[in-house]
Amino acid sequence: MKLQDLLKDLELGKVYTDKDRKPFKVNEDKCNCNCHSDKIDEDFGMAATQMQPFSSKEAKAVLDSSVKEYAKLLRKAQYKIVKDWMAKAKAGVIDYYDIVRGLKTGDVSRAHTYETDFLFKVLNKDKIVQRFNKYFGGKKSMNQRLVKKHKRK
Repeated sequence: MKLQDLLKDLELGKVYTDKDRKPFKVNEDKCNCNCHSDKIDEDFGMAATQMQPFSSKEAKAVLDSSVKEYAKLLRKAQYKIVKDWMAKAKAGVIDYYDIVRGLKTGDVSRAHTYETDFLFKVLNKDKIVQRFNKYFGGKKSMNQRLVKKHKRK
């Protein structure tokens, strides 16, 4: 039974039950559009399974040690960035939302988009966000904490 044959017999607005129509199975093959394709074969260039091996064992060792050094440099840079952000936040100059606003808006000539995206990812790591929340206790800024302390006195 084809779906089109089934639809021809149906009336709009009428509610059908099991007594009116028996259960059916549609044996129709795929339609002409490509919406039912099971697997889309895409070539992403050099996928991990298609990559060529290293030219030598020495090249692999050099790259492994280089990547290790690069990762160490990035971790140090991240540490310095977060330390600077937290120092300014504790001084009451900025808060989490100011940093987000600063990274997402502003002069585009100050940094490339991939650099600001990297900084935004550094900021939104769980531990960093938790440090801001822990320090401010859920409050937006240091100034609000100081105002509340002075009102109590």
